[in-house]
This record gives sequence, structure tokens and C-alpha cells, in this order.
Amino acid sequence: MVYRTLLNPQIDFVFKKIFGSEKNKPILINFLNAVIKPTNPIQEVEIRNNDIDKEYLESKFSRLDIKATTNNKEHINIEIQVKNEYNMIQRTLYYWSKMYSEQIQNRENYNKLERTVCINILN
Repeated sequence: MVYRTLLNPQIDFVFKKIFGSEKNKPILINFLNAVIKPTNPIQEVEIRNNDIDKEYLESKFSRLDIKATTNNKEHINIEIQVKNEYNMIQRTLYYWSKMYSEQIQNRENYNKLERTVCINILN
């Protein structure tokens, strides 16, 4: 008999494999529908590059846990944080503002900005 050890989803690597891989998109979609409860249920997600682009060489580099866009054009960031770094509010606002602002380029209309959601799973 073969016994398998269940991996803890609070471990960053495991969390990203469960929610951030192409083959597990249905898990991510079900999670988002359960948490966000959108009027129009999410049917599809595009898992995106989780790096936040730097504007300047000196700019802070940031890498999100999960970054996705839904068929409802919502931009989603999901973070898991087990250890309290006492900066989650500031970090979340920073990530949110970067995701929101990267949606448009210079001289584009603000009407192009879509809803941006950050979900934090905290210990």
C-alpha cells in the first residue's frame, strides 16, 4: 500500500501549484466565484505573468503570488501570507495600485480601467 503525504497549501510553492497552474484553472475559477460572488459567474481566467513591471531601474521589484484576469475583465491578485510582516495593508495597496495603473498607457482614456481585486489569505 502506498501512502501519500498531503502538502500544506500554506506553503508558497504548493499554493501556487494549486491556484496558479494552467491545469488547475477550474480550482481557481471555483475559488474566485466563491470569494468574490460576482453577478456574472467567472467562466474563464487567464493566469498572467506575476511580476509587476518596473518603471525605472531603481523601482521596487514585486512578484505577486497569483495574478489573473477573468472573462469579466477583472484583474485579480491573490496573496497568501502566513508570517505577519506587519505591512499587509501597505503592501496590498501598493500591489493594487500597480495592477490598476498598468492597465493603461500614457494618453489612454481612464475609462479603460477595469475592476481590480486583491484577495489576501492570512494566517
